[in-house]
Amino acid sequence: MSRGRTTRVVVPGGTRVAFAGDPIVLDTWGGALETGLGLALDLAEAALGPLDVDVTVYCDENDVIPEWGVGGYSVDRGLVLVAIDPSMPANAEGLARTLVHELHHTRRRRDASLGATFADVLVGEGLAVLVEAESFGGAPLFDGVDLPPVFVDETRSLLDARDVDRGRWLHGAADVPRYFGYALGHALCREFAASRHASAASLAAVPTNDVVAAFASRT
Repeated sequence: MSRGRTTRVVVPGGTRVAFAGDPIVLDTWGGALETGLGLALDLAEAALGPLDVDVTVYCDENDVIPEWGVGGYSVDRGLVLVAIDPSMPANAEGLARTLVHELHHTRRRRDASLGATFADVLVGEGLAVLVEAESFGGAPLFDGVDLPPVFVDETRSLLDARDVDRGRWLHGAADVPRYFGYALGHALCREFAASRHASAASLAAVPTNDVVAAFASRT
């Protein structure tokens, strides 16, 4: 993680945002940070209610989604880290989408498990992708990822596991399509939300087992 002097980024609302990196990056990314983070906080609070979260933005090209130059990680219910690649063009929408996704994780951590089992991981990521899609419209980045039946079946057998290689299933591997876990989680949550005529935001605290019950019983 590349850290320099911490600079406060002014955004609306009560969430605290800081930039931890070389201040010169703000010459090119500063406007995108204010626009993207402000938009994300507006959308997230409209969907999820008042938030009390610290957001730290830092520079590390190894921690970003290559297509966006932005990546995120929800550390706990009160802290989100957002990485940017300062060598890429400033991306306000990528920032906003990333932060809405991660803020959904912080909300879910308050009322439900985000990662005790592999099923928790799939549902947590799927709901976050779904709320991101609902907030911004259009297909999410992970939409359209191939879901080969052999891997879907293997995933079904791992739902209760607590020691799964999450990187392999979420980000892909030589034998697993890139972003497979995100895409499968999104598909499961989208199907569940449609069956309940519910929004992703309203399902932030839904029990994992409710979402995966039908999937788990399929043969």
